Amino acid sequence: IMPILGLFKDSLWPGGKLKPPGQPRSTEEITRSRDGANRKLSAIVRDLATNMIGRPNARRGARRIFAVLQNKCLNQHIAYTIVDEMCFH
Repeated sequence: IMPILGLFKDSLWPGGKLKPPGQPRSTEEITRSRDGANRKLSAIVRDLATNMIGRPNARRGARRIFAVLQNKCLNQHIAYTIVDEMCFH
């Protein structure tokens, strides 16, 4: 696990210094990225869940998952929970 944490640290703090901020994305780029992610997630969920729960329910589930993943607070909690599970359990 230490090599992975080292890579993670180096990607966040190359040379021990915080990375300079990148160029802010335009509203159009943000919208395009969000729409692309929504389409990909919908396709994955629809392909995996259609046989189990039916196409309309799979579509509804994909929309719900995408909506949940747009919440910044929930995303932080998910990330912290994953790191906690990897490091301490």
